[in-house]
Amino acid sequence: MRPVTVGAIFLKFRGEMAHFWQCLRTGNWLTAARARGYGQVLLVICTMAFSGWIAISDRLIDRNGKPLGTDFSNVYAAGVLTWQGRPGGGL
Repeated sequence: MRPVTVGAIFLKFRGEMAHFWQCLRTGNWLTAARARGYGQVLLVICTMAFSGWIAISDRLIDRNGKPLGTDFSNVYAAGVLTWQGRPGGGL
């Protein structure tokens, strides 16, 4: 019976991973075409997520009964009040 050579397989795998990290570190793999392609894929995914978010809402009210975008409106209102010199909101 032949002994199993796990060490050789591990060293070969490790060498491939070292090559992967080296390529990732240098950035030579990122060309203008790839950056454009990744950006387009991200845009499609975000558009689908936003469309799904709107589609599952009931007249722009989420499942918890709150209007969509309340996390943004709170931060926006706080910023506007601070810019106007009323950070307490008139309390």
